[in-house]
Amino acid sequence: MRKQINIISQIGGTNTNAEGFALYTLVSEIFESGQSVELSFKGCLGLSSSFLNSFLGELFDKYGVDYVTNLIDMSNLLTSHKRALVKYVKDFKNHYA
Repeated sequence: MRKQINIISQIGGTNTNAEGFALYTLVSEIFESGQSVELSFKGCLGLSSSFLNSFLGELFDKYGVDYVTNLIDMSNLLTSHKRALVKYVKDFKNHYA
C-alpha cells in the first residue's frame, strides 16, 4: 500500500532542518508500517541542503539508499528539484559508499 504525502500541506515546506526532520519522521513511520510513499512537491519552490540532510540523509543512514529510493515516488517536481535530488543522491553515494 502506498501512502501519499503533500509536503506543503503536511509539513509546511522544504527549506529548514525542522521541516526535513518532520518529513523524515513521517516517512520513517510509514516505512515501519510496511508501506511505500508518494511525495508531492506541489507548491514547493526549492530544496535546501538543510532540508535534504535532515530528510534524505537521515533516511539513507537508517535504511540505505537503495531501500529508500525503491520505496519513495515523487511527483510535481520542478526541474530544479530533480537536479538537487539527483546531485544529493550521487554525492551521498560517493561519500558513504
